[in-house]
Amino acid sequence: MRDVDSLRIRNLLGNIAEAQGRLRELGELPEAEFLGDYRNTESAKYLLIVAAEAAIDVCNHIQNDLGDLDSFRQQVSGWLEVS
Repeated sequence: MRDVDSLRIRNLLGNIAEAQGRLRELGELPEAEFLGDYRNTESAKYLLIVAAEAAIDVCNHIQNDLGDLDSFRQQVSGWLEVS
């Protein structure tokens, strides 16, 4: 069993948070404005893909390095804050 790379996990979680923030900004646009510019819908699709891929990468990293969630919880209890 290898150790989880905390920097990698933090970077991936940061990618998710950044995509979420940008999606939130797009979601605040009036519907007509959002749908009126194809760049908004294309950006939203891309940001969803970025967030989903980062979430999958987190899961794969944990699974490959630790093999189970209990080991992961023990290792990260101190460096990962869930808001």
